[in-house]
Amino acid sequence: IYHYTGRLLKETEQTNDAADLDYWNHSYEDLKAAVAGHDVISFDIFDTLVGRRVLQPKDIFSLVERDLGRIGCQASFAELRIQAEKACGYAASLDDIYKQLYQMGISEEDCHDWQLRELEWEKKVVFPRKRMAEVFQYAKELGKKIVLTSDMYLSKGKIHNLLERCGIVGYDELLISCQEKAEKSDGKLFAKLLERAGGKSILHIGDNPFSDGEMAQSMGLDTWQVYSSYDMLSVSSIRSLAENPPKELGGRLALGLLCAKLFADPFALHETKGALVLSQPEQVGYSFIGPWALSFMQWAAEQIKNHGIEEFIFPSRDGFLFYNMGQIM
Repeated sequence: IYHYTGRLLKETEQTNDAADLDYWNHSYEDLKAAVAGHDVISFDIFDTLVGRRVLQPKDIFSLVERDLGRIGCQASFAELRIQAEKACGYAASLDDIYKQLYQMGISEEDCHDWQLRELEWEKKVVFPRKRMAEVFQYAKELGKKIVLTSDMYLSKGKIHNLLERCGIVGYDELLISCQEKAEKSDGKLFAKLLERAGGKSILHIGDNPFSDGEMAQSMGLDTWQVYSSYDMLSVSSIRSLAENPPKELGGRLALGLLCAKLFADPFALHETKGALVLSQPEQVGYSFIGPWALSFMQWAAEQIKNHGIEEFIFPSRDGFLFYNMGQIM
């Protein structure tokens, strides 16, 4: 295989700077062994047990803002939502955040509508990280006490419903920062976990290297880090996509869907030490050809609308994929 400049491409010339990460040295079977060796298993929830089909959580706010724009609301929801959460500070709940938005001048009616829209998007984008759900099930089969420990603004009831949608049921306790008024980030939520454990050995599993790692260890817990889907992208052989992520929402959503497809399993790249190998044509179609072809068709649709085009021709064979996408659209 030659580069377009005429240079012969050799496999030995391909490098992966993340190949030496210690993360690749700890396998799925190693995690199961760690679970078997502890009495209480604590799981972080978001980006550990479940993921979201967006690049980053803030993209949910952009989706709400897009929906509001379609009904004529020009409010900068994403920016206002982030400001309100920051203003609320420590262990804030979703209700606290929307009360803050009301104090910032948003009407009570709009606050109610916006909160419902945000919760609806949370339901739409959440998905189980199946390999981690298997670890959860394995802990249940061993009779371990399972506690879900999360810094999160959603209430226990809302989180329970999201987990149920993902098939994650049967845990013993939910420790949520906004209801316990304690966070993992300063160790106070872990102090409550230690109380629940009653002196038994605890393994905490999570994605955040500080709150789920360093802070948990400082409180005397054993820990295991699993990478989120976004973290996996960031250390993979296609990490350039994370280094320069799209600014527009459509591109970010496409990249979020790619992460959810390829990196839902935090052990997906262990054997290749970060190198992405697509063994199934469906993976290539979903992750790369699909977003590219759809973005072209969305652009084409805008041209048809803006220029009053009455006839749009799809030459065969090259136009076959686009023709079928056009029929769906």
